[in-house]
Amino acid sequence: MDNRPAQRGHSRSSELRHAIEEDRERHAMRRLAPFALLLLPTPSTAQSGERPAIPETDQPQVQETDKHEGIAFYLELAVPVLGHAYAGDAGRGVVPAVVAVGGVGMVALSSRSVDTATGFDEFIEALALGLLGVTAGVGGKIWGLASAVDTARDHNRRLQEHVSPTLGLTPDGRASIGLSLRF
Repeated sequence: MDNRPAQRGHSRSSELRHAIEEDRERHAMRRLAPFALLLLPTPSTAQSGERPAIPETDQPQVQETDKHEGIAFYLELAVPVLGHAYAGDAGRGVVPAVVAVGGVGMVALSSRSVDTATGFDEFIEALALGLLGVTAGVGGKIWGLASAVDTARDHNRRLQEHVSPTLGLTPDGRASIGLSLRF
């Protein structure tokens, strides 16, 4: 008696089980993909006040002026990273903008999942993803707004550090008042 048809049927069912498992894994990975953005490392200078060294050139330098914190706030409110660019450090606004945009993407993904949910559990998962997306979107936007204001303050503080009043003594022993300029 030949057992080949039974083996073929057995191999088809195992192939089918294997395909179902792979589909479940892909589905789980698609659900977790938005969370991967939260695990990305950020550069050490992304939220610090440090600026990368800029090589000196022979070209004339543009005079820096104070940056108004309110303008930085409203520009950041209108367009992510624009308030940071106005304040002189656009790189500082990239991470909060990515978090906010990722949150909006998670909300969009969850709304699509709510429409296609076939059971109560899938519906609850989609709602949880949406809530997480709203939290990330709002949190990223608030983080960006606060960071833009801080960036403007840091810029103004750096400008003030270049000019400071000085008190001293002249070579003949008299008191003197002056301004110290640092470049």
